[in-house]
Amino acid sequence: MRGFNILAVTACLLTSGAAMAQGKLDGWGPFKFSMTPQEARAVPGMSWKPAADKSAPVTAMESLPMTSKYGADTHVALAFNADQKLHEIRLFFTDAQSPADCEKAFEKTVASFDAKYGAFAALGTAEAWSVPGDSGQSLLERTTSQKLPGSRSQYWRRSILPNISGLNLETETKRAFGSRAIELAMLQKNGKDGCYRSISFTADMPTKAQLETEFKLGHIPAGMDWHWSELDRSARGFSAGPAQTGLSSGVAENVKLGGGKFAADIKRPAGTLHLLGTVVGNKITAHVPSSDTVPDGFPTNFAGEISTFTTDGEPVDTYEISLSGTTRSGSTVMAMAAYHRDSSHAPAPEACRKILESTYDARGTVREMTYRGFYQALGCQLP
Repeated sequence: MRGFNILAVTACLLTSGAAMAQGKLDGWGPFKFSMTPQEARAVPGMSWKPAADKSAPVTAMESLPMTSKYGADTHVALAFNADQKLHEIRLFFTDAQSPADCEKAFEKTVASFDAKYGAFAALGTAEAWSVPGDSGQSLLERTTSQKLPGSRSQYWRRSILPNISGLNLETETKRAFGSRAIELAMLQKNGKDGCYRSISFTADMPTKAQLETEFKLGHIPAGMDWHWSELDRSARGFSAGPAQTGLSSGVAENVKLGGGKFAADIKRPAGTLHLLGTVVGNKITAHVPSSDTVPDGFPTNFAGEISTFTTDGEPVDTYEISLSGTTRSGSTVMAMAAYHRDSSHAPAPEACRKILESTYDARGTVREMTYRGFYQALGCQLP
């Protein structure tokens, strides 16, 4: 194990924390968001574990263990997005401490960060009891929100009550700076040792592809032909046998997406149903108006999202609305899809092959119908 003086970097960062709380969080020490893997490797005084596949794009890097103010077994882990831009810097350290001492060490770190960055907020439910797992593995858990003594900060605390392996304990807290954040966490396992703590600096770093998708979702073409597909699952009860599943499809008319509003008319065999709702970002909530006659077992409220996808180098974009709703007797998953061609040319055989594979993988689902339409919109010949 080698030694590395993180203390100086940490001290330098924390002394400017008060100003940072009001400004922009740009990373941690010498590591800045948007750095490339090559730039990160060039930071002096660091040694990194070798990459598993040197020919593949770098998505993560982890340092060799080093000594820091947090302990003698400190690691720095970096995560990069698909554009090779640094978006997460995580310090983690492990030592042997009891649950009480591990939590005290966590509180001490939170207090130091609170003094420099401002109040941290608890994550999770304020107060809850639960019994997760099946009947053979169930353990009583308690979740609470704890106030850090002498500060404005709070943290989320989850404990698995003492059992044959002892007390397991987790804590977590977060300070957000817009789309960037600092998150502190702790995990103590087995009630004896294995105290694991981490500090994460994260930034929302969308890739070029994600930004392009966001732009497309903000500029949805008008006048496209929309089609719907629907998967219904009706619970029949133990005496009647397994759940009954039905897949159907048809034409969606008067689909409107704009100004935060959503509307669509679903032409079903039993009659047209109307969906009305709102759009926030890419999230959709919708309902069937009370004036419609709703079939038994069909939900009146839905939630979902709108997304888009395409095949690289091909001129067709697929816009897909995915909604789901439940009733006491079953559930319904509904998709609406439309296709927009930017230009016309013969599709590449490889693109057609990939879409056909995706169609096969999605068989029996609403997404199968979407892929079938995409296949035809692209101009691929049916096998």
